[in-house]
Amino acid sequence: MPLVLDGTNGVSGVDGTASNPAIEGTDSNTGIFYPAADTVAIGTGGTEALRVNSSQQVGIGTSSPAYKLDVNGTSKLLGNVGVGGNPSASTNIPLYVQNAAGQDTQLLLTTTGVNNTVIAFNNSGVTNAQGVPNNTVYFGSLNTYPVAITNAGNLVATFSTSGNMGIGTTSPASKLHISGGTANTARIDGSSNGGAWAVMRNGSVTGGIYNTGAIIGDTTSGVGIFAETGLDVRFYTNGSATERARITSGGIFELRSTLANGAYVKSGENFTLASNATINITGTIAGAALVLIYNVNDGAGAVFFANYLANSVKIAGDGAATDTGTTFAVYKNASSHVTTIRNRYATSQTFRIAVYSAEATP
Repeated sequence: MPLVLDGTNGVSGVDGTASNPAIEGTDSNTGIFYPAADTVAIGTGGTEALRVNSSQQVGIGTSSPAYKLDVNGTSKLLGNVGVGGNPSASTNIPLYVQNAAGQDTQLLLTTTGVNNTVIAFNNSGVTNAQGVPNNTVYFGSLNTYPVAITNAGNLVATFSTSGNMGIGTTSPASKLHISGGTANTARIDGSSNGGAWAVMRNGSVTGGIYNTGAIIGDTTSGVGIFAETGLDVRFYTNGSATERARITSGGIFELRSTLANGAYVKSGENFTLASNATINITGTIAGAALVLIYNVNDGAGAVFFANYLANSVKIAGDGAATDTGTTFAVYKNASSHVTTIRNRYATSQTFRIAVYSAEATP
């Protein structure tokens, strides 16, 4: 293979190889060679290091470059890098990505053969195929993989493939699924100038806690608790599944369990008292009221004139006007403007009362 050197054609007549380059210095296995038509390569130590093919594609660490720059191996870039645009050396943007006007600008993170994650800006002028509106930054998975957010090496939130968001759980079962530990699970603080802390809408109705009921309110009507047609509102306390009280669908307030001795009751309530236990009817100011009380089990009842500054007086029926008797007693509590009812039966009994007075708390 003759080597020709002239002023017109330069070096010709020899192609060489990586181990025996056509042009070399004192090192016989390092230099320039021509591995194919319209292709030039550089080899070092007998191994190809860089190639420029006939399509002007540059390969580093690969003999088959498929892009303008195709690098196979660990690389390092110092300074700002521009992809699709010109980076500015004066700004702290190490990676500058720009697409043509009217198209999404995307940074795609993938594994071999699978497009997994995209961080992008939709500037296409229309809502894109993922449903992202124009002029919107978005990120996520392009395939059936969940998306997670971490902080300080810990999982913060998970977005499932069905569109559910989980905080404290990797398997969210609803649009927002929060799973707490020993601390508060969720907290909502309102602003100092008022307004709603949380608003939920179901059609044209604004409120919260929707399914079979709602809590709604405004500055005109106050707060209301609503149940679906024909259903009751129930109350539970102290982490117990035992029902404590109920407002029936007919508007009757009922106490559903035995009351602690000395608890307070209001007009229209059913309440259960253990034997010898008491319950109080409270008044807002000194005054008087008519108190109707009867036993819902055996029908025994009485009407009392209750003076908050003196003992109660029985008008008709069973019961005693002092802390005596065998059925029940209605009497003045000496410590405050309170009328007390005591169950004098030997067993627990359910009573119902009605208080008629503008000065009593009904």
